[in-house]
Amino acid sequence: MSTSAILSAFGHPEGVIELTQSHNQSLVEGEVRVKMIAAPINPADINLIQGVYGIRPSLPATAGIEGFGKIIESRASEFDVGSRVIFTKQVGTWAEEVVAPSSSLLQIPAETPPQQAAMLKVNPLTAWCMLTQLMELEKGAWVI
Repeated sequence: MSTSAILSAFGHPEGVIELTQSHNQSLVEGEVRVKMIAAPINPADINLIQGVYGIRPSLPATAGIEGFGKIIESRASEFDVGSRVIFTKQVGTWAEEVVAPSSSLLQIPAETPPQQAAMLKVNPLTAWCMLTQLMELEKGAWVI
Protein backbone atom coordinates (compact mmCIF):
# COMPACT_ATOMS: atom_id res chain seq x y z
CA MET A 1 0.00 0.00 0.00
CA SER A 2 1.14 3.52 -0.80
CA THR A 3 -0.31 6.88 0.22
CA SER A 4 -0.76 9.63 -2.38
CA ALA A 5 -2.17 13.18 -2.42
CA ILE A 6 -4.97 12.79 -4.97
CA LEU A 7 -6.41 15.77 -6.83
CA SER A 8 -10.11 15.11 -7.49
CA ALA A 9 -11.00 18.45 -9.11
CA PHE A 10 -9.33 21.77 -9.83
CA GLY A 11 -9.76 24.42 -7.16
CA HIS A 12 -8.53 25.52 -3.74
CA PRO A 13 -6.01 22.91 -2.48
CA GLU A 14 -7.80 22.54 0.85
CA GLY A 15 -10.97 21.34 -0.85
CA VAL A 16 -9.73 19.21 -3.74
CA ILE A 17 -6.82 17.10 -2.39
CA GLU A 18 -7.32 13.96 -0.36
CA LEU A 19 -4.78 11.49 1.02
CA THR A 20 -5.59 8.11 -0.48
CA GLN A 21 -4.07 4.66 -0.04
CA SER A 22 -3.79 2.35 -3.03
CA HIS A 23 -2.28 -1.02 -3.85
CA ASN A 24 1.06 -0.93 -5.63
CA GLN A 25 0.68 -1.41 -9.35
CA SER A 26 2.79 -3.93 -11.24
CA LEU A 27 5.60 -2.61 -13.41
CA VAL A 28 5.76 -3.13 -17.15
CA GLU A 29 8.96 -3.20 -19.18
CA GLY A 30 10.69 0.20 -19.11
CA GLU A 31 9.14 1.32 -15.80
CA VAL A 32 10.59 1.82 -12.33
CA ARG A 33 9.15 2.24 -8.83
CA VAL A 34 10.57 5.22 -6.93
CA LYS A 35 10.37 5.66 -3.16
CA MET A 36 9.93 9.40 -2.74
CA ILE A 37 12.38 11.15 -0.41
CA ALA A 38 11.53 14.81 -1.04
CA ALA A 39 8.84 16.62 -3.03
CA PRO A 40 8.54 20.39 -2.60
CA ILE A 41 5.43 22.55 -2.66
CA ASN A 42 5.94 25.57 -4.88
CA PRO A 43 3.73 28.09 -6.72
CA ALA A 44 3.63 25.86 -9.82
CA ASP A 45 2.05 23.07 -7.71
CA ILE A 46 -0.62 25.42 -6.37
CA ASN A 47 -1.31 26.71 -9.90
CA LEU A 48 -1.67 23.13 -11.17
CA ILE A 49 -4.10 22.29 -8.34
CA GLN A 50 -6.11 25.42 -9.12
CA GLY A 51 -6.20 24.48 -12.81
CA VAL A 52 -4.36 27.59 -14.02
CA TYR A 53 -0.93 26.07 -14.73
CA GLY A 54 0.29 25.36 -18.27
CA ILE A 55 -0.69 21.69 -17.98
CA ARG A 56 -3.86 20.08 -16.65
CA PRO A 57 -3.61 16.40 -15.80
CA SER A 58 -6.57 14.10 -16.33
CA LEU A 59 -8.46 13.72 -13.06
CA PRO A 60 -8.20 12.12 -10.64
CA ALA A 61 -4.44 12.66 -10.52
CA THR A 62 -1.66 12.59 -7.96
CA ALA A 63 -0.45 16.11 -7.20
CA GLY A 64 3.18 17.24 -7.26
CA ILE A 65 5.35 18.49 -10.12
CA GLU A 66 8.86 17.99 -8.71
CA GLY A 67 10.48 15.36 -6.59
CA PHE A 68 13.49 13.26 -5.71
CA GLY A 69 13.64 9.62 -4.74
CA LYS A 70 15.44 6.28 -4.95
CA ILE A 71 14.50 3.45 -7.26
CA ILE A 72 13.25 0.46 -5.25
CA GLU A 73 12.16 -1.72 -8.20
CA SER A 74 13.22 -1.58 -11.84
CA ARG A 75 12.14 -3.10 -15.13
CA ALA A 76 14.31 -0.66 -17.07
CA SER A 77 17.86 -1.37 -18.18
CA GLU A 78 18.90 2.28 -17.67
CA PHE A 79 18.35 2.29 -13.89
CA ASP A 80 19.37 -0.05 -11.09
CA VAL A 81 17.68 -0.39 -7.72
CA GLY A 82 19.18 2.30 -5.48
CA SER A 83 19.60 4.88 -8.25
CA ARG A 84 18.82 8.44 -7.08
CA VAL A 85 16.50 10.19 -9.53
CA ILE A 86 14.38 13.26 -10.24
CA PHE A 87 11.33 13.44 -12.48
CA THR A 88 11.65 15.41 -15.71
CA LYS A 89 8.34 14.84 -17.49
CA GLN A 90 5.88 13.60 -14.94
CA VAL A 91 3.29 15.00 -12.57
CA GLY A 92 2.42 12.95 -9.49
CA THR A 93 5.29 13.23 -7.03
CA TRP A 94 3.24 13.79 -3.86
CA ALA A 95 3.16 10.11 -3.01
CA GLU A 96 5.12 7.60 -0.97
CA GLU A 97 5.93 5.67 -4.16
CA VAL A 98 5.70 6.62 -7.82
CA VAL A 99 5.72 4.31 -10.85
CA ALA A 100 7.26 6.06 -13.84
CA PRO A 101 8.66 5.30 -17.27
CA SER A 102 12.45 5.39 -17.19
CA SER A 103 12.37 8.04 -19.94
CA SER A 104 10.87 10.51 -17.44
CA LEU A 105 13.77 10.27 -14.97
CA LEU A 106 17.21 11.77 -14.60
CA GLN A 107 19.87 10.17 -12.38
CA ILE A 108 21.28 12.48 -9.70
CA PRO A 109 24.83 12.27 -8.27
CA ALA A 110 25.18 10.87 -4.75
CA GLU A 111 26.66 14.12 -3.41
CA THR A 112 23.55 16.16 -4.31
CA PRO A 113 21.51 16.85 -1.14
CA PRO A 114 17.92 15.52 -1.38
CA GLN A 115 16.36 18.94 -0.71
CA GLN A 116 18.28 20.48 -3.62
CA ALA A 117 17.71 17.53 -5.94
CA ALA A 118 13.95 17.74 -5.34
CA MET A 119 13.87 21.30 -6.69
CA LEU A 120 15.98 20.89 -9.84
CA LYS A 121 13.08 20.82 -12.31
CA VAL A 122 11.04 24.02 -12.04
CA ASN A 123 13.05 26.86 -10.51
CA PRO A 124 16.37 26.43 -12.37
CA LEU A 125 14.52 26.20 -15.70
CA THR A 126 12.51 29.31 -14.83
CA ALA A 127 15.72 31.21 -14.08
CA TRP A 128 17.36 29.93 -17.28
CA CYS A 129 14.37 31.01 -19.39
CA MET A 130 14.37 34.45 -17.79
CA LEU A 131 18.08 34.89 -18.48
CA THR A 132 18.01 33.59 -22.04
CA GLN A 133 14.59 34.69 -23.32
CA LEU A 134 13.67 37.84 -21.39
CA MET A 135 17.05 39.55 -21.08
CA GLU A 136 19.88 40.41 -23.43
CA LEU A 137 22.99 39.67 -21.42
CA GLU A 138 26.42 40.53 -22.74
CA LYS A 139 29.54 38.48 -22.12
CA GLY A 140 30.90 39.26 -18.65
CA ALA A 141 27.59 40.64 -17.34
CA TRP A 142 26.70 40.04 -13.69
CA VAL A 143 23.35 38.70 -12.54
CA ILE A 144 22.37 39.03 -8.89
